[in-house]
Amino acid sequence: LDDFLGRFRVIYREGTAGRLSEEQLADLGEIGRHLLGRDSRLEVFQRIDTSGNGYVEAAEFQAALAQLPGLGRLVGRQDLWEAVDINGDGRLNLVEFCASFEVAHTEETEHMAEEIWQSILISLHRNSVSLDFVWRYFDPRNAGRISAADFKAGFNALNRSLQGGGLLTDDQLDVVIHFLDRNGDGMIDRDEWSAVYQ
Repeated sequence: LDDFLGRFRVIYREGTAGRLSEEQLADLGEIGRHLLGRDSRLEVFQRIDTSGNGYVEAAEFQAALAQLPGLGRLVGRQDLWEAVDINGDGRLNLVEFCASFEVAHTEETEHMAEEIWQSILISLHRNSVSLDFVWRYFDPRNAGRISAADFKAGFNALNRSLQGGGLLTDDQLDVVIHFLDRNGDGMIDRDEWSAVYQ
């Protein structure tokens, strides 16, 4: 799955983003893609917060940028820091960080979700794993419906049992769940599961 993971687009999202130039938005999107990779926003925030005080200071943010390959030109850009420092207090809390970067649910990511799901199905077929066997991973309580939390836990457990190497972040799994949840009720039922398994 690694080939697909890097193709998920991460976009900059904030209510006042309309005041930013296209170049600034592109730069922030590039920062987001490099920062997040396959990690969740919480994991990245905790990694950047080297002091462990629960905030990302400007110096910590710039140090994280300096470690990103090919983004040296963005280090020290005060305008980019001010764009993510939403409340202007000179440091980022977790809410500001999460509000600034997210995986975009676009037609491109929907297509990527379908491709990833097809790759999962091919892997299951190669391992001679049946539909019923897989369903038990995702629906351990036999409720007939899978919540987002159950899907994420089941996917990661199944991936480990098959010795897979491509774990998805919560944001990326949300895109796949959105693809599987055809009626948009927040749950994946057996009919929806069967429809995309074929």
